[in-house]
Amino acid sequence: MIVPPSEKDCLRFFWWPDGNLHKEPKMYRKVSYLFGATSSPSCCNFALKCTAEEKGHQFEPIITETIKRNMYVDDCLTSTVSDEKGKALINDLPAQCQEGGFRLTKWSNSAAVLEAIPEENRSTSKQRNLESNSPVERALGVHWFTEKDTLGFQINLKDQPPTRRGILSMVSSDYDPLGIASPFILTAKSILQNLCKQGLRLDDNITDADLRKWNTWISQLHELENVEVERCYKPSDFGNVTSVQLHSFSDASDTGLEMVFYLRFIDETGRIHCSFLLGKSRVAPLKTVQYQEWSLQRLHRPSSCSPADCASRGLSIGKFRQNPQWINGPDFLWKSESEWPEYHLDKTIENDDTEVKRVVNTASLDTTNSCEGMDRLLTRFSDYTKLKRITAWMLTAVGNLKAAVQRTKDITDRIKSCESNTQIREKNDGNSDTCR
Repeated sequence: MIVPPSEKDCLRFFWWPDGNLHKEPKMYRKVSYLFGATSSPSCCNFALKCTAEEKGHQFEPIITETIKRNMYVDDCLTSTVSDEKGKALINDLPAQCQEGGFRLTKWSNSAAVLEAIPEENRSTSKQRNLESNSPVERALGVHWFTEKDTLGFQINLKDQPPTRRGILSMVSSDYDPLGIASPFILTAKSILQNLCKQGLRLDDNITDADLRKWNTWISQLHELENVEVERCYKPSDFGNVTSVQLHSFSDASDTGLEMVFYLRFIDETGRIHCSFLLGKSRVAPLKTVQYQEWSLQRLHRPSSCSPADCASRGLSIGKFRQNPQWINGPDFLWKSESEWPEYHLDKTIENDDTEVKRVVNTASLDTTNSCEGMDRLLTRFSDYTKLKRITAWMLTAVGNLKAAVQRTKDITDRIKSCESNTQIREKNDGNSDTCR
Protein backbone atom coordinates (compact mmCIF):
# COMPACT_ATOMS: atom_id res chain seq x y z
CA MET A 1 0.00 0.00 0.00
CA ILE A 2 1.40 3.36 -1.09
CA VAL A 3 1.56 6.17 1.47
CA PRO A 4 -0.04 9.45 0.24
CA PRO A 5 2.59 12.21 -0.26
CA SER A 6 0.89 14.37 2.39
CA GLU A 7 1.44 11.65 5.01
CA LYS A 8 5.00 10.52 4.20
CA ASP A 9 6.44 12.85 6.85
CA CYS A 10 4.65 10.76 9.48
CA LEU A 11 6.85 7.80 8.52
CA ARG A 12 10.29 9.40 8.62
CA PHE A 13 13.33 7.51 9.91
CA PHE A 14 17.14 7.75 10.00
CA TRP A 15 19.39 5.28 8.20
CA TRP A 16 23.04 5.03 7.21
CA PRO A 17 23.73 5.53 3.47
CA ASP A 18 24.52 2.20 1.80
CA GLY A 19 24.43 0.59 5.26
CA ASN A 20 27.77 2.16 6.15
CA LEU A 21 27.72 2.78 9.91
CA HIS A 22 30.70 5.14 9.65
CA LYS A 23 28.72 7.68 7.67
CA GLU A 24 26.31 10.21 9.09
CA PRO A 25 22.74 8.85 9.07
CA LYS A 26 20.31 10.48 6.67
CA MET A 27 16.59 11.01 6.95
CA TYR A 28 14.34 8.88 4.78
CA ARG A 29 10.60 8.56 4.33
CA LYS A 30 8.60 5.39 3.81
CA VAL A 31 6.72 5.28 0.51
CA SER A 32 4.63 2.23 1.55
CA TYR A 33 3.00 1.31 4.84
CA LEU A 34 5.33 -0.71 7.04
CA PHE A 35 4.43 -3.98 8.68
CA GLY A 36 3.96 -3.65 12.44
CA ALA A 37 2.93 -0.01 12.64
CA THR A 38 -0.08 0.63 14.86
CA SER A 39 -1.88 2.43 12.03
CA SER A 40 -1.19 -0.15 9.30
CA PRO A 41 -4.10 -2.59 10.01
CA SER A 42 -6.71 0.17 9.97
CA CYS A 43 -5.19 1.71 6.80
CA CYS A 44 -5.24 -1.71 5.13
CA ASN A 45 -8.87 -2.35 6.05
CA PHE A 46 -9.87 1.13 4.91
CA ALA A 47 -8.24 0.58 1.50
CA LEU A 48 -9.91 -2.82 1.14
CA LYS A 49 -13.35 -1.42 1.93
CA CYS A 50 -12.81 1.45 -0.50
CA THR A 51 -12.02 -1.15 -3.17
CA ALA A 52 -15.20 -3.03 -2.30
CA GLU A 53 -17.31 0.14 -2.50
CA GLU A 54 -15.80 1.57 -5.68
CA LYS A 55 -15.62 -1.68 -7.67
CA GLY A 56 -18.60 -3.48 -6.18
CA HIS A 57 -20.89 -2.77 -9.16
CA GLN A 58 -18.68 -4.99 -11.34
CA PHE A 59 -19.12 -8.12 -9.20
CA GLU A 60 -21.77 -10.14 -7.40
CA PRO A 61 -22.90 -8.69 -4.03
CA ILE A 62 -21.53 -11.71 -2.15
CA ILE A 63 -18.00 -10.85 -3.34
CA THR A 64 -18.26 -7.30 -2.03
CA GLU A 65 -19.74 -8.48 1.28
CA THR A 66 -16.91 -10.99 1.71
CA ILE A 67 -14.34 -8.20 1.45
CA LYS A 68 -16.28 -6.02 3.88
CA ARG A 69 -17.06 -8.64 6.51
CA ASN A 70 -14.52 -11.48 6.22
CA MET A 71 -11.16 -9.80 5.80
CA TYR A 72 -8.91 -9.64 8.87
CA VAL A 73 -5.98 -7.35 7.92
CA ASP A 74 -4.28 -9.59 5.32
CA ASP A 75 -6.30 -12.78 5.89
CA CYS A 76 -9.62 -13.78 4.36
CA LEU A 77 -11.60 -16.37 6.29
CA THR A 78 -15.02 -17.29 4.91
CA SER A 79 -17.21 -20.31 4.13
CA THR A 80 -19.65 -21.34 1.40
CA VAL A 81 -22.48 -23.84 1.42
CA SER A 82 -21.00 -25.97 -1.38
CA ASP A 83 -17.81 -26.64 -3.33
CA GLU A 84 -19.35 -25.06 -6.45
CA LYS A 85 -20.02 -21.77 -4.65
CA GLY A 86 -16.52 -21.94 -3.20
CA LYS A 87 -15.01 -22.20 -6.69
CA ALA A 88 -17.07 -19.22 -7.87
CA LEU A 89 -15.93 -17.18 -4.89
CA ILE A 90 -12.29 -18.01 -5.52
CA ASN A 91 -12.60 -16.90 -9.15
CA ASP A 92 -14.20 -13.50 -8.46
CA LEU A 93 -12.77 -12.50 -5.08
CA PRO A 94 -9.13 -12.15 -6.24
CA ALA A 95 -10.33 -10.24 -9.30
CA GLN A 96 -12.10 -7.58 -7.24
CA CYS A 97 -9.18 -7.30 -4.81
CA GLN A 98 -6.80 -6.92 -7.75
CA GLU A 99 -8.75 -3.80 -8.77
CA GLY A 100 -7.31 -2.16 -5.65
CA GLY A 101 -3.82 -3.60 -6.08
CA PHE A 102 -4.31 -6.49 -3.62
CA ARG A 103 -3.28 -10.03 -4.61
CA LEU A 104 -4.90 -12.92 -2.78
CA THR A 105 -2.80 -16.06 -2.54
CA LYS A 106 -1.98 -19.05 -0.27
CA TRP A 107 -5.45 -20.53 -0.66
CA SER A 108 -6.41 -23.52 1.47
CA ASN A 109 -9.70 -25.38 1.10
CA SER A 110 -11.26 -28.74 0.39
CA ALA A 111 -9.52 -30.93 -2.21
CA ALA A 112 -12.31 -30.35 -4.75
CA VAL A 113 -12.00 -26.56 -4.51
CA LEU A 114 -8.19 -26.57 -4.51
CA GLU A 115 -8.23 -28.24 -7.93
CA ALA A 116 -9.65 -25.01 -9.36
CA ILE A 117 -6.79 -22.93 -7.92
CA PRO A 118 -3.43 -22.58 -9.73
CA GLU A 119 -0.75 -24.40 -7.78
CA GLU A 120 1.33 -21.25 -7.32
CA ASN A 121 -1.60 -19.64 -5.48
CA ARG A 122 -2.17 -22.53 -3.07
CA SER A 123 -0.93 -22.69 0.50
CA THR A 124 2.53 -24.20 0.80
CA SER A 125 2.18 -25.19 4.47
CA LYS A 126 4.24 -28.29 5.28
CA GLN A 127 2.87 -28.75 8.81
CA ARG A 128 1.12 -32.09 9.36
CA ASN A 129 -0.66 -33.80 12.23
CA LEU A 130 1.65 -36.48 13.62
CA GLU A 131 -1.21 -38.82 14.56
CA SER A 132 -3.20 -38.79 11.29
CA ASN A 133 -0.51 -37.36 8.95
CA SER A 134 -3.13 -34.92 7.65
CA PRO A 135 -2.14 -31.36 6.63
CA VAL A 136 -2.62 -28.62 9.19
CA GLU A 137 -3.26 -24.93 8.45
CA ARG A 138 -3.33 -21.93 10.75
CA ALA A 139 -6.59 -19.96 10.52
CA LEU A 140 -6.16 -16.76 12.52
CA GLY A 141 -3.93 -18.67 14.95
CA VAL A 142 -6.24 -21.70 15.32
CA HIS A 143 -5.06 -25.07 13.97
CA TRP A 144 -7.28 -26.29 11.14
CA PHE A 145 -6.99 -29.92 10.04
CA THR A 146 -8.09 -29.43 6.45
CA GLU A 147 -8.72 -33.05 5.40
CA LYS A 148 -11.02 -33.72 8.37
CA ASP A 149 -12.24 -30.09 8.47
CA THR A 150 -11.80 -29.88 12.23
CA LEU A 151 -10.21 -27.41 14.63
CA GLY A 152 -7.76 -28.51 17.30
CA PHE A 153 -4.31 -28.18 18.82
CA GLN A 154 -0.66 -28.78 17.97
CA ILE A 155 1.47 -28.85 21.12
CA ASN A 156 5.11 -27.79 20.94
CA LEU A 157 6.50 -27.94 24.45
CA LYS A 158 9.48 -25.79 25.32
CA ASP A 159 11.51 -26.20 28.47
CA GLN A 160 10.39 -23.71 31.08
CA PRO A 161 11.60 -23.41 34.68
CA PRO A 162 9.10 -24.34 37.44
CA THR A 163 8.48 -20.72 38.38
CA ARG A 164 5.58 -18.29 38.09
CA ARG A 165 7.20 -16.83 34.98
CA GLY A 166 7.66 -20.25 33.40
CA ILE A 167 4.12 -21.35 34.18
CA LEU A 168 2.68 -18.09 32.83
CA SER A 169 4.67 -18.52 29.60
CA MET A 170 3.47 -22.11 29.22
CA VAL A 171 -0.20 -21.33 29.86
CA SER A 172 -0.14 -18.32 27.51
CA SER A 173 1.36 -20.43 24.71
CA ASP A 174 -1.75 -22.64 24.59
CA TYR A 175 -3.65 -20.42 22.15
CA ASP A 176 -7.32 -21.28 22.46
CA PRO A 177 -9.53 -18.30 21.49
CA LEU A 178 -12.64 -20.50 21.15
CA GLY A 179 -12.21 -21.95 24.64
CA ILE A 180 -12.33 -25.53 23.37
CA ALA A 181 -10.02 -26.74 26.15
CA SER A 182 -10.87 -24.13 28.78
CA PRO A 183 -11.86 -26.70 31.49
CA PHE A 184 -8.41 -28.29 31.22
CA ILE A 185 -6.50 -24.98 31.00
CA LEU A 186 -8.44 -23.66 34.03
CA THR A 187 -6.49 -26.12 36.19
CA ALA A 188 -3.19 -24.49 35.21
CA LYS A 189 -4.62 -21.01 35.75
CA SER A 190 -5.72 -22.10 39.23
CA ILE A 191 -2.19 -23.26 40.05
CA LEU A 192 -0.83 -19.91 38.90
CA GLN A 193 -3.37 -18.01 40.99
CA ASN A 194 -2.48 -20.03 44.07
CA LEU A 195 1.21 -19.13 43.62
CA CYS A 196 0.25 -15.46 43.42
CA LYS A 197 -1.72 -15.78 46.65
CA GLN A 198 1.35 -17.23 48.35
CA GLY A 199 3.34 -14.13 47.36
CA LEU A 200 5.95 -16.00 45.30
CA ARG A 201 8.07 -13.80 43.06
CA LEU A 202 8.19 -14.41 39.31
CA ASP A 203 11.45 -16.36 39.37
CA ASP A 204 11.03 -18.24 42.66
CA ASN A 205 10.97 -22.02 42.21
CA ILE A 206 7.76 -23.72 43.29
CA THR A 207 7.92 -26.77 45.52
CA ASP A 208 5.95 -29.60 47.12
CA ALA A 209 2.24 -29.86 46.31
CA ASP A 210 2.20 -27.07 43.73
CA LEU A 211 5.12 -28.62 41.86
CA ARG A 212 3.39 -32.02 41.78
CA LYS A 213 0.19 -30.46 40.42
CA TRP A 214 2.13 -28.58 37.77
CA ASN A 215 4.12 -31.65 36.66
CA THR A 216 0.89 -33.65 36.43
CA TRP A 217 -0.70 -30.98 34.22
CA ILE A 218 2.38 -30.75 31.97
CA SER A 219 2.44 -34.54 31.54
CA GLN A 220 -1.15 -34.43 30.23
CA LEU A 221 -0.67 -31.50 27.86
CA HIS A 222 0.28 -33.58 24.80
CA GLU A 223 -3.05 -35.41 24.98
CA LEU A 224 -4.72 -32.13 24.07
CA GLU A 225 -3.83 -32.93 20.45
CA ASN A 226 -6.58 -35.58 20.54
CA VAL A 227 -9.25 -32.95 21.22
CA GLU A 228 -10.97 -31.58 18.12
CA VAL A 229 -14.25 -29.89 17.18
CA GLU A 230 -15.99 -29.70 13.83
CA ARG A 231 -15.24 -26.46 12.01
CA CYS A 232 -18.66 -26.36 10.35
CA TYR A 233 -21.56 -25.87 12.74
CA LYS A 234 -23.83 -28.34 10.91
CA PRO A 235 -23.17 -31.53 8.91
CA SER A 236 -22.90 -31.34 5.14
CA ASP A 237 -25.93 -33.62 4.72
CA PHE A 238 -28.13 -31.54 7.03
CA GLY A 239 -31.43 -30.42 5.51
CA ASN A 240 -32.80 -26.90 5.13
CA VAL A 241 -32.61 -25.23 8.54
CA THR A 242 -35.95 -24.19 9.99
CA SER A 243 -34.82 -23.23 13.48
CA VAL A 244 -31.57 -22.03 15.08
CA GLN A 245 -31.25 -21.61 18.85
CA LEU A 246 -28.42 -20.29 21.01
CA HIS A 247 -28.03 -22.01 24.38
CA SER A 248 -25.67 -20.95 27.14
CA PHE A 249 -24.72 -22.63 30.41
CA SER A 250 -22.74 -21.15 33.27
CA ASP A 251 -21.49 -22.18 36.66
CA ALA A 252 -19.20 -20.89 39.40
CA SER A 253 -17.17 -22.58 42.11
CA ASP A 254 -14.34 -21.74 44.46
CA THR A 255 -11.95 -22.66 41.62
CA GLY A 256 -13.36 -20.73 38.68
CA LEU A 257 -16.21 -19.42 36.57
CA GLU A 258 -17.24 -21.12 33.34
CA MET A 259 -19.58 -20.31 30.47
CA VAL A 260 -20.21 -22.36 27.35
CA PHE A 261 -22.42 -21.72 24.31
CA TYR A 262 -24.00 -24.07 21.77
CA LEU A 263 -25.94 -23.70 18.53
CA ARG A 264 -28.95 -25.99 18.13
CA PHE A 265 -30.23 -26.57 14.60
CA ILE A 266 -33.48 -28.18 13.44
CA ASP A 267 -34.03 -28.98 9.76
CA GLU A 268 -37.21 -29.45 7.76
CA THR A 269 -37.39 -33.16 8.62
CA GLY A 270 -37.13 -32.49 12.37
CA ARG A 271 -33.53 -33.63 12.59
CA ILE A 272 -31.59 -31.97 15.44
CA HIS A 273 -27.90 -31.10 15.59
CA CYS A 274 -25.92 -29.24 18.29
CA SER A 275 -22.52 -27.63 17.83
CA PHE A 276 -19.96 -26.17 20.20
CA LEU A 277 -19.75 -22.41 19.70
CA LEU A 278 -17.62 -20.87 22.45
CA GLY A 279 -16.29 -21.60 25.92
CA LYS A 280 -14.91 -19.13 28.45
CA SER A 281 -13.31 -19.72 31.84
CA ARG A 282 -11.73 -17.57 34.51
CA VAL A 283 -10.30 -18.31 37.90
CA ALA A 284 -12.50 -17.26 40.80
CA PRO A 285 -11.75 -13.76 42.12
CA LEU A 286 -9.46 -13.61 45.13
CA LYS A 287 -12.02 -11.50 46.95
CA THR A 288 -14.97 -13.73 47.83
CA VAL A 289 -18.23 -12.60 46.27
CA GLN A 290 -21.12 -13.05 48.68
CA TYR A 291 -24.85 -12.93 47.97
CA GLN A 292 -27.64 -12.26 50.41
CA GLU A 293 -30.15 -15.07 50.15
CA TRP A 294 -33.09 -12.73 49.52
CA SER A 295 -31.50 -11.23 46.41
CA LEU A 296 -30.49 -14.47 44.62
CA GLN A 297 -32.56 -15.51 41.57
CA ARG A 298 -31.60 -18.34 39.27
CA LEU A 299 -32.84 -20.51 36.41
CA HIS A 300 -31.48 -23.79 37.64
CA ARG A 301 -30.53 -26.91 35.72
CA PRO A 302 -29.35 -30.06 37.53
CA SER A 303 -25.59 -30.58 37.43
CA SER A 304 -26.04 -33.58 35.14
CA CYS A 305 -27.67 -31.30 32.55
CA SER A 306 -25.12 -28.48 32.66
CA PRO A 307 -21.75 -29.01 30.96
CA ALA A 308 -20.41 -25.92 32.75
CA ASP A 309 -20.84 -27.50 36.20
CA CYS A 310 -17.78 -29.75 36.23
CA ALA A 311 -15.85 -27.40 33.94
CA SER A 312 -15.92 -24.62 36.55
CA ARG A 313 -13.83 -26.81 38.87
CA GLY A 314 -11.17 -27.65 36.29
CA LEU A 315 -10.70 -31.07 34.70
CA SER A 316 -7.78 -33.38 34.09
CA ILE A 317 -7.30 -34.27 30.43
CA GLY A 318 -8.66 -37.77 31.07
CA LYS A 319 -11.90 -36.55 32.63
CA PHE A 320 -12.16 -33.81 30.02
CA ARG A 321 -12.06 -36.32 27.15
CA GLN A 322 -14.53 -38.56 28.98
CA ASN A 323 -17.01 -35.69 29.19
CA PRO A 324 -18.60 -35.50 25.70
CA GLN A 325 -21.16 -32.97 26.95
CA TRP A 326 -18.58 -30.19 26.78
CA ILE A 327 -18.09 -30.52 23.01
CA ASN A 328 -21.49 -31.93 21.98
CA GLY A 329 -23.73 -30.17 24.48
CA PRO A 330 -26.03 -31.82 27.03
CA ASP A 331 -28.06 -34.81 25.89
CA PHE A 332 -31.42 -33.09 26.28
CA LEU A 333 -30.56 -30.49 23.60
CA TRP A 334 -30.49 -33.32 21.04
CA LYS A 335 -34.07 -34.24 21.90
CA SER A 336 -37.43 -32.62 21.20
CA GLU A 337 -38.27 -29.77 23.55
CA SER A 338 -41.18 -31.80 24.90
CA GLU A 339 -38.61 -34.24 26.33
CA TRP A 340 -36.50 -31.62 28.07
CA PRO A 341 -36.25 -31.79 31.88
CA GLU A 342 -38.59 -29.40 33.64
CA TYR A 343 -37.16 -26.29 35.20
CA HIS A 344 -38.52 -23.38 37.19
CA LEU A 345 -37.42 -20.01 38.46
CA ASP A 346 -36.39 -20.79 42.00
CA LYS A 347 -36.40 -17.85 44.42
CA THR A 348 -36.03 -19.97 47.54
CA ILE A 349 -32.79 -21.34 48.93
CA GLU A 350 -32.46 -24.54 50.87
CA ASN A 351 -30.66 -24.34 54.22
CA ASP A 352 -28.05 -26.87 53.09
CA ASP A 353 -27.41 -25.31 49.65
CA THR A 354 -23.62 -25.47 49.22
CA GLU A 355 -23.68 -22.98 46.35
CA VAL A 356 -24.64 -20.07 48.62
CA LYS A 357 -22.49 -18.57 51.33
CA ARG A 358 -24.50 -17.03 54.12
CA VAL A 359 -23.51 -13.56 55.25
CA VAL A 360 -24.92 -11.36 57.99
CA ASN A 361 -24.20 -7.63 58.05
CA THR A 362 -24.50 -5.89 61.42
CA ALA A 363 -24.15 -2.23 62.31
CA SER A 364 -24.13 -0.34 65.59
CA LEU A 365 -25.90 3.03 65.66
CA ASP A 366 -25.71 5.82 68.20
CA THR A 367 -29.23 7.28 68.21
CA THR A 368 -28.50 10.02 70.75
CA ASN A 369 -27.07 12.40 68.16
CA SER A 370 -28.75 11.05 65.03
CA CYS A 371 -30.02 13.52 62.48
CA GLU A 372 -33.11 13.31 60.36
CA GLY A 373 -31.14 12.80 57.12
CA MET A 374 -29.30 9.71 58.37
CA ASP A 375 -32.51 8.25 59.77
CA ARG A 376 -34.16 8.61 56.39
CA LEU A 377 -31.26 6.88 54.65
CA LEU A 378 -31.28 3.95 57.07
CA THR A 379 -35.03 3.61 56.73
CA ARG A 380 -34.98 3.72 52.95
CA PHE A 381 -32.06 1.36 52.21
CA SER A 382 -31.89 -2.01 53.93
CA ASP A 383 -28.88 -3.17 51.94
CA TYR A 384 -25.62 -2.07 53.56
CA THR A 385 -23.62 -2.07 50.30
CA LYS A 386 -26.19 0.10 48.55
CA LEU A 387 -26.30 2.44 51.56
CA LYS A 388 -22.53 2.93 51.37
CA ARG A 389 -22.72 3.61 47.63
CA ILE A 390 -25.51 6.19 48.01
CA THR A 391 -23.68 7.89 50.88
CA ALA A 392 -20.52 8.09 48.78
CA TRP A 393 -22.45 9.69 45.91
CA MET A 394 -24.01 12.22 48.29
CA LEU A 395 -20.64 13.15 49.79
CA THR A 396 -19.19 13.53 46.31
CA ALA A 397 -22.09 15.79 45.29
CA VAL A 398 -21.67 17.91 48.42
CA GLY A 399 -17.94 18.25 47.72
CA ASN A 400 -18.59 19.28 44.12
CA LEU A 401 -21.20 21.84 45.24
CA LYS A 402 -18.82 23.36 47.79
CA ALA A 403 -16.11 23.59 45.14
CA ALA A 404 -18.51 25.30 42.73
CA VAL A 405 -19.57 27.81 45.39
CA GLN A 406 -15.93 28.54 46.19
CA ARG A 407 -15.11 29.07 42.51
CA THR A 408 -18.05 31.50 42.19
CA LYS A 409 -16.87 33.36 45.29
CA ASP A 410 -13.32 33.60 43.90
CA ILE A 411 -14.56 35.00 40.60
CA THR A 412 -16.78 37.52 42.38
CA ASP A 413 -13.86 38.66 44.55
CA ARG A 414 -11.63 39.12 41.49
CA ILE A 415 -14.32 41.17 39.71
CA LYS A 416 -14.79 43.42 42.75
CA SER A 417 -11.02 43.88 43.05
CA CYS A 418 -10.79 44.78 39.38
CA GLU A 419 -13.65 47.30 39.69
CA SER A 420 -11.96 48.87 42.74
CA ASN A 421 -8.64 49.25 40.90
CA THR A 422 -10.42 50.81 37.94
CA GLN A 423 -12.10 53.42 40.13
CA ILE A 424 -8.75 54.31 41.75
CA ARG A 425 -7.13 54.84 38.32
CA GLU A 426 -10.04 57.00 37.15
CA LYS A 427 -9.75 59.18 40.26
CA ASN A 428 -5.97 59.56 40.11
CA ASP A 429 -5.43 59.84 36.37
CA GLY A 430 -8.69 61.40 35.24
CA ASN A 431 -9.18 58.85 32.49
CA SER A 432 -11.19 55.62 32.06
CA ASP A 433 -8.65 52.85 32.00
CA THR A 434 -10.11 49.39 31.65
CA CYS A 435 -9.10 46.47 33.74
CA ARG A 436 -8.00 43.46 31.84
